[in-house]
Amino acid sequence: MCLSHKTGNSTVNAYRRTDYLEERKAVMQRWSDFITESSRGMSLA
Repeated sequence: MCLSHKTGNSTVNAYRRTDYLEERKAVMQRWSDFITESSRGMSLA
């Protein structure tokens, strides 16, 4: 659900779009925070 993979037909996908939306937002924010913290001080060269 976090990756929002599409399954089924377009009608099913339209209804599922908002399933777990608030939970997905929280997970994606935590992932973003993790990536940001992990990259501090790293050289991208």
